Amino acid sequence: MKHKRKLFVTLGVVAVVGLAGLGITSHAHSEYHQKFGGHEAGVHGSFGKRSKGKAVVKMLSRYDENGDRAITLEEVMTARSTQFKNFDTNKDGAINLTEFERLWLDEMRERMVDRFQDHDSDGDGKINEADYSAKIALMIERLDKNEDGKVDRSDMKRSRKHHD
Repeated sequence: MKHKRKLFVTLGVVAVVGLAGLGITSHAHSEYHQKFGGHEAGVHGSFGKRSKGKAVVKMLSRYDENGDRAITLEEVMTARSTQFKNFDTNKDGAINLTEFERLWLDEMRERMVDRFQDHDSDGDGKINEADYSAKIALMIERLDKNEDGKVDRSDMKRSRKHHD
């Protein structure tokens, strides 16, 4: 019996850490600052060197029910149970695709807002066509290693040679 419980607890922790690694959180950024004093300096975006640290801080913000700046498996499981029940709208003890879609959209909202803000270069709360296309244009420029105005296999081969 002990082995099964350890396995269940381990799987639960792995699942929680995996979800946190994806940056899934539904709390607003301002709540993080209020709860943890805004100690986010030096934390980079989703592809930065410290992105795992940012995910852990967000996980703390989301699941630390007693405010001790630490989380327990019990706190995580309680919060997830509440969330599950909130999205099980027909109260049948299971989440169907429609209910899961609502849960997923709720989970991804903060990431969506972050991406919107990444595109909104002047911070006016609107994305114009230039804002929308700027990042992809920069990416194409970076991928075009031979500067011939197009990205093709030869650009990828050159890139691998430079990295090997």
